[in-house]
Amino acid sequence: MSEKKEKIRDIAIVLGVFLALPIFTGMIAYSLNDQVYDTTNRMLSNLPGSIGGFFDREGEEREREKIKEELADYYIEFDKEQLADKLIMLRGEDRELYQELRDKLGRRDLGKITEVEEIINRRDQSEDMLMELLMEAQEEKERRLNELVSGYSSLSKYELLLEVDEKLGNNELSSEEQGYMVNNLDTGDAAAVLNYLDLSPGVQQEISEERREIIRRYNREQEREEERLKSLADAYNNSNSRNLWSRLGPDGLYDMAELGGIFYYLNTDKAGGILAKIDDHNFSHQLYREIQNYQTLQRLQSESPQDALRNQDFKTAEIEAVKEVHTRWEQRVEDIIESYGNLENPSLVNQVDLMLQRQNEVIKREEIEGITVEFTHEDVLMKLMESMDPQRKAVVINGLEEDQSQRLTRMFLDGE
Repeated sequence: MSEKKEKIRDIAIVLGVFLALPIFTGMIAYSLNDQVYDTTNRMLSNLPGSIGGFFDREGEEREREKIKEELADYYIEFDKEQLADKLIMLRGEDRELYQELRDKLGRRDLGKITEVEEIINRRDQSEDMLMELLMEAQEEKERRLNELVSGYSSLSKYELLLEVDEKLGNNELSSEEQGYMVNNLDTGDAAAVLNYLDLSPGVQQEISEERREIIRRYNREQEREEERLKSLADAYNNSNSRNLWSRLGPDGLYDMAELGGIFYYLNTDKAGGILAKIDDHNFSHQLYREIQNYQTLQRLQSESPQDALRNQDFKTAEIEAVKEVHTRWEQRVEDIIESYGNLENPSLVNQVDLMLQRQNEVIKREEIEGITVEFTHEDVLMKLMESMDPQRKAVVINGLEEDQSQRLTRMFLDGE
């Protein structure tokens, strides 16, 4: 019985070896022979479920690894500088593949790859330095542009346009600088630069669409504002009020930009007369600047920048000259009023009655800057009545004939 068992065991061993031999042979061929490996994977990948998926992935992974090896064989033939170029490009695209390929190259020629890595490190350091220099240059450019805009912001609109136009004529402003100005200046200044100066063709690309829309809205608002200021000036030109200076002065109804437009449209005699009543040199100086700004913008609508900006013939010179005439007249009237103040009431009533009769008679006429400035008895009379205290004013009015009294009262009230 024991011999029979041993014989069966031996037969089983021989049969097992015989059956296992093809399997072991296939496994060895699968592992070592690429053709067998690929063919087997293609066949087994068609099996259903996870088994087929496993062999499908195995084939793809083996194919990728094969490509990497071929790529390493190809790269190792480059000289060190060329290989450094290739690896830097690969690192930028796929850092994991770069690391794998570098390891494979190291196994082929460690000395060469060590030198290549030194080249790459030097280039990285050089690139870092270059980036630092570029950042410093960018910061310097931004600082310079900010200083440019800051310097222009302190100028009047006329001064700004004049200086920028001169720089444009001398090619001292790049398209980038011009665009930066339009993007960052006060909206009114930016609109003036964009609307009236001959900027470089490429500057439009430097201006944001949002900024262009802001300037378009500003231009529409300015058109409406111009009509409003014209209407106000017309109303004041036709006004007989002796107190316009309180409405158009430093503590009046309008800001300085509005006053610049109103005084530009006022007739010169009216403007000079108003300013003669305002003893504020700083106010007059700022107002003259605004008038010049406004007049320059009006000229730019019909003249070239070169002609409009270099025309120094401003209305402010005429206003100042007429203002001086009114100032001298105001002093003379004060002297007259002072002499009238010493008169007895009956004599004062007689003088007032006489001035009423000669109301429109010109006392003084002066020609200046082509403008005729006239002063009448009515001017003196109104100043005289303003200087009286209420009690004496009542005495004078009551001392006149009824028609003259009513006339004087109406004149005085109309001038309020």
